[in-house]
Amino acid sequence: MSVGDALPYLLLLVASLCASAFFSGVETGAYSVNRLRLAIEAAYPVAPTAAYPVAPTAAQIIAKAATETAKAEGLAAAQAATDAEIAKAEASAKAAEAKAEAARVKAAEAAAKLDPAKAAEAEKAKAKAEKAAKSAAEAKAEAEEAEKIKTEKMAAAKASQADAEAKCAAIQTEKKIKTVIADTEALLLSAGGLAAPGVVEFMTAVRNALAALKAAQ
Repeated sequence: MSVGDALPYLLLLVASLCASAFFSGVETGAYSVNRLRLAIEAAYPVAPTAAYPVAPTAAQIIAKAATETAKAEGLAAAQAATDAEIAKAEASAKAAEAKAEAARVKAAEAAAKLDPAKAAEAEKAKAKAEKAAKSAAEAKAEAEEAEKIKTEKMAAAKASQADAEAKCAAIQTEKKIKTVIADTEALLLSAGGLAAPGVVEFMTAVRNALAALKAAQ
C-alpha cells in the first residue's frame, strides 16, 4: 500500500483521537462545571486573599468579624466591671473618711464648749469634714457612673455574643444546605445528568434557598 492509499486512514485515525479527547473533556466538564455548581459559587463570590487563601464564604467573614467584636466587647465589659469595683471601693473609703471627720467635728465642738480657746480648732475640723463629705459625694457619683457604664458594657457584650453565635449558626446552616445540594446534584447526575426531569425546578429551589440564607445573614 502506497502512502497516498494510507493517508485517508491516517487522517481518520487522527480525527478519531481528536474527537475522543474532545468528548472526554466535555463529559468531565459536565460533571465538574455544571449550572448547579456555578449557581452555588455565584451566590458567594468571595475572592481568595492573603489572609484567606481558600476563599471563605461571606457568612464566614461576617461570623469572624462578629466573633472579634464579641471578644472586644467582652474585654471592654470586664474592664468596666473592674473600674466599677475600684470606684465603689474608693467611694466606700471616702465615705468612711467623711464619717470619721464628722465624728472629729463633734469632738472638737464639745471641747470648744469646755474651752473657748479651742474654737479655732473646731472650725478647722469642721472645714476639713465638709471637704471630706464633698469628696465622698463626688466619689459616690463616680461609682454610680462607673456602675452604669458597667451595665451598658455588659449588655453590649451579651448582645455581641448572641450576634456572633447567630452568625456561627448561620454558617452551620449554610454547610447543611450545601451538603444537601451537593448530594442532590450527585443524584441528578447519576440519574441522567442535567437533562433529567425536574432539574430546572430544582435549580430554582436552590437559588431561592441561597437567597433566603443570604438575607438571613
